Amino acid sequence: MNSNGSLSLFPIAVDGRQLQSDPCQYKNAIYTRYSQFELIKKYEVVKDAYSGAQRLNLFRFDGAPLNPMYLAYSPPQMLPTQTLNPTSTAGPSSTSKAKRDLESDHFADEPLNKNVLIKRKEPINADKWWWIGVGMTGIGGVASFRNLPPRTRLYLGLGAIVWSGVGLALSDKAEDIYGLKATEKDREELRGKMGVKAVERGK
Repeated sequence: MNSNGSLSLFPIAVDGRQLQSDPCQYKNAIYTRYSQFELIKKYEVVKDAYSGAQRLNLFRFDGAPLNPMYLAYSPPQMLPTQTLNPTSTAGPSSTSKAKRDLESDHFADEPLNKNVLIKRKEPINADKWWWIGVGMTGIGGVASFRNLPPRTRLYLGLGAIVWSGVGLALSDKAEDIYGLKATEKDREELRGKMGVKAVERGK
């Protein structure tokens, strides 16, 4: 960090690569080393109003904003922090001796997103809960079926067939029936939060 609050970013030079393709001048593409210094005029750490996560805003030397970065892990996991492809002129590093072993179970013990701050919520599967209810109803019916008179058994059998048909017909519409599908009101509230304006056709 500089005295005026700006940031000077120096990449790991020996790890930089650049692939240049110019068919008009060269027959083959050129693969060269690449290292570029970056000057960040200013930065700010804020809390994102939409997701609630910490957001890092960076501004280039001319004040132009860069793509925001969000804090997904705490503490942050930013890689690489040392040389990945050391050369004879580069200093020694622990990664030059380490080999990635596919048989190692180091990453199998814990999921990679164990420390993630914001996890995705799985949507409600309406069809699954629908068929769970059908199955529980069927189990209860079979358990009490033997103690019923023959005529009642016949009616229950016909009712089970009809119920199965209704279940097949309504399984795709279960979200509408139980109110699990997003309504137009929900979409309008979401547009208001995201700052998206509806544009009518022809205007």
